[in-house]
Amino acid sequence: MSKGRSLSSRKELDDLQRAKREIDKLKKQISSLRKQLKRVDLNRYHDLRDLVEKQHREDNEIVNDTNHEKQLKEAWRCHKCSTGYLRIILIPRLDGIFYLRKCSNMDECNNKTPAKRYDKVKVRGIIEEKGEDGAS
Repeated sequence: MSKGRSLSSRKELDDLQRAKREIDKLKKQISSLRKQLKRVDLNRYHDLRDLVEKQHREDNEIVNDTNHEKQLKEAWRCHKCSTGYLRIILIPRLDGIFYLRKCSNMDECNNKTPAKRYDKVKVRGIIEEKGEDGAS
């Protein structure tokens, strides 16, 4: 009878060891899945953080654009009438793009500068494309 008990106890020990190995494998798998989940969460939050920062930058740019436009209008105030501002009118020609500055107060003032070659980096001011408002 002792042989019968030993066979059943061996079988139980084998089953127990098999179960322990499965548990260890499952623990390792859980650990690796948790690590992957952390990486996914970090990437997701990182992307969300980028989107929030981008939105904040766009909001600040809108505010800065309105302030910037006011500053440009003040900086390029017309010297003749003092009510309008000199806006840039781009003129595409065969030999390149040229610009001139013309007073926005067209009813009372005809002040304008001579045409010059346009350089996007160097020329600052409020730009109006030629023919945008039907004038010029």
